[in-house]
Amino acid sequence: MRRGVLFALWVAFSLPAACAHAGAAPSWSFEGPFGVFERSALQRGFRLYVRECSDCAALSGLRYGDLESLGFNADEIALIARELEDIPAAEAATLSVRPVPGPKAGRLPDSLGRIFRTRGSDAVFETITEMSDFESADAADVTAFVVWSEDPHLEARKKTGLAILFYLLMTMTVIAVLGRRFQTLSEQ
Repeated sequence: MRRGVLFALWVAFSLPAACAHAGAAPSWSFEGPFGVFERSALQRGFRLYVRECSDCAALSGLRYGDLESLGFNADEIALIARELEDIPAAEAATLSVRPVPGPKAGRLPDSLGRIFRTRGSDAVFETITEMSDFESADAADVTAFVVWSEDPHLEARKKTGLAILFYLLMTMTVIAVLGRRFQTLSEQ
């Protein structure tokens, strides 16, 4: 029985990697219940987004204060805010990153975050590779940053959810053990 369960888990986790083909989107470190974002990839993705993508593709949910969890300190965040939007340092932590009008007749660009919410990480990766001349690794870093920017607190929510599941499992175990002991005592 145990071998069957282990085999099923092995197949479930290895099959998607075996089915991937060249040119496809990479496997994402942040997907799944135990997934986490790689901070170095997020920082590279942020820098590439600001340098290359911000004129053509908007972000919708990012606040400058969220950049702190990428490893930027308050002074760096204030500098970024001043460079991008001429925002005073005192206001930078509370303001959102505003979309910058793209080259299409002053029209606001499409939101990469909206593409992520409606079609997923792979669609963002495909959109970025179609819109730019990024190498696959750079496009993957920008994709990771876009996904993170849509939900910067995802990792904390995952940790909380796993802690709750562990608590419930332990509670059920205690109830089961106490129930058996009570049943044994009542039969005597």
